[in-house]
Amino acid sequence: MKTLNVGWIVARLMVVLLAADRGKAAPPAAGLYRIQSGAYSECCGFVSVPDDYPLPQSNQVYVELTLDEQGTSARMAFLGDDLHTVSKAPQAAPDIGFTFYLTGGVVYGDHLQFGAEISIPENPTYFYYTASNSPAGLIINGIATAQICCDIPTRFQHTNVLAVPIAADDTPMLSAPRLSAGGAIQFTVGNGRWGQTNVIEASTDLVHWTGISTNVFPATACPDCPFISFEDPDSARGYLRRFYRSYSLPP
Repeated sequence: MKTLNVGWIVARLMVVLLAADRGKAAPPAAGLYRIQSGAYSECCGFVSVPDDYPLPQSNQVYVELTLDEQGTSARMAFLGDDLHTVSKAPQAAPDIGFTFYLTGGVVYGDHLQFGAEISIPENPTYFYYTASNSPAGLIINGIATAQICCDIPTRFQHTNVLAVPIAADDTPMLSAPRLSAGGAIQFTVGNGRWGQTNVIEASTDLVHWTGISTNVFPATACPDCPFISFEDPDSARGYLRRFYRSYSLPP
């Protein structure tokens, strides 16, 4: 009888431990996320009242998180609606301010941290961001500053940004198509990795597909968001309809 009782107690204990482990908080997973809501603001310089922008905006639609192989260091980038342009601030002069590509993130048990809570006066560029999980999705909060001309904003802040995962693998993502000056279809292929081979196929009936282009994702300023710009010269031949799909080979 004692043996049976002990066995039942051990089994019960195992169930409790497993259930507790499943409920344990975990840091955000690497992947591509789409911004659902939140706020972004710019202020200071000669402008004392901040400019507030509800998110998403065209230059802040996606967030991409990546982790190193050991899972101890993270990178985070705010991307535009083309899936590859990294957002910059201030919006009035984006080329001289702060780029929202954060590196050196520390992975804690329940969140990611980029930068330090305390700024260093000798360092003109400062940022502190956190990313954590919530029942609704990824929550991002943070602030960044840049030493730039005094008549434009120098302080940038994200507040309660909610983003949800949209890609758990390297499935290519095609942007909305557009027409070139010559009438050819153009689009951008994203969600790849440096050196990864991508194949684009076309069809007129969604049944018979033909490979029309093979490319390699090139190195870009942001290693986690390379892209391929594609133009189909045959699309200007007057097809009634033409469909496209894409797949990437393992890196």
